Amino acid sequence: MKLIQVVSNGLKLETLLINTLNALRHLTKATSEKMVEESHIYLREKKIVRHQIFVKKGTVVSILSPDSLYAKMPFQLSSGHVVYEDSDIIVVDKPSGLSTQSTQTPGEDHLFAAVIAYLTEQTPSKLAYVGLHHRLDRDTSGLVLMTKKSSANKSISDQFKDRKIVKKYLAIVQGDKPAQSKWKVEAPISRLHGAKDFRFGINHKKGDEAVTLFNYVKSIDQNHHLIECQPITGRTHQIRIHLASCQIPIVGDRLYGIKSDKRLQLYAHNLQFEHPKTGEKMNLSSKRSLDI
Repeated sequence: MKLIQVVSNGLKLETLLINTLNALRHLTKATSEKMVEESHIYLREKKIVRHQIFVKKGTVVSILSPDSLYAKMPFQLSSGHVVYEDSDIIVVDKPSGLSTQSTQTPGEDHLFAAVIAYLTEQTPSKLAYVGLHHRLDRDTSGLVLMTKKSSANKSISDQFKDRKIVKKYLAIVQGDKPAQSKWKVEAPISRLHGAKDFRFGINHKKGDEAVTLFNYVKSIDQNHHLIECQPITGRTHQIRIHLASCQIPIVGDRLYGIKSDKRLQLYAHNLQFEHPKTGEKMNLSSKRSLDI
């Protein structure tokens, strides 16, 4: 099932659905009417059967449709992506190339919608609640923590805010073997104005604080090495920029490294936090490996 969400502008629900699905005709292989007929429609979390009602402006409308109605198979979260789940939280392993949240491209697959669809399929009478608290870059793979109850939000949000959640990444870098087995980079980061692409860089005068701890793990060959990275702050592209500043850019990093046919070799492999309900120390890792 694929989930698409749209914010109402005050139209009748039927009109809003048809307009939304018509705008996504390049993605589907069914008429808009058939899409509406075979989809589950939700206002906020409540499933709606009658489509002749007017929807208050600003209300989120969710359309959950079968994969078979799309011309290309949408990304579908499976149990194999789920690293941990209970009644309060879910931790999923995001693949490379998938955005964590919605983008400016209508109908584009993203992890947040896929998690909602995955959980809603289990109880389709009500749209599943999912809280998103952090994200990974599109090309970065690895663990993402989400809440399944709003009551879990404050604990998780506070842990991220207070930097109590430990996030560890594995990166395959290219260059000489690091001289130190452990080191720290403290280099402020800011957006590079005038760049043609979405690029950031080190800016000691006006940049935002950025701190990353690094740990040499092993050498793969003379020019490639496995590094564990622990960002203390959470700036955009932080690990990528800091490793590039050490003259060991990540393999597959087209923005800050060397051009390569490989995908970005950066993987969020470990999360440590306190369970929002029980207070239990959670230490979750994935066994999926990088693919050099």
